[in-house]
Amino acid sequence: MWCSSNSITEEYICLYLFQCTLTRVVAKWYVDQPREIHSILVILSRKFISNFQLPLRYDTGTES
Repeated sequence: MWCSSNSITEEYICLYLFQCTLTRVVAKWYVDQPREIHSILVILSRKFISNFQLPLRYDTGTES
């Protein structure tokens, strides 16, 4: 999201920035991924989101 909001479209820059932000559990997750996906942003981002996205909860019966 940060890359697209700053008009950065070069995949290699987005991958580099992503890799620089990884710490602890997420860094271990990245290292454990097959090496061939480390350079494919679309696959890497989908796997990341499916693994680390928080579940969305909606309370019923509440007013906005």
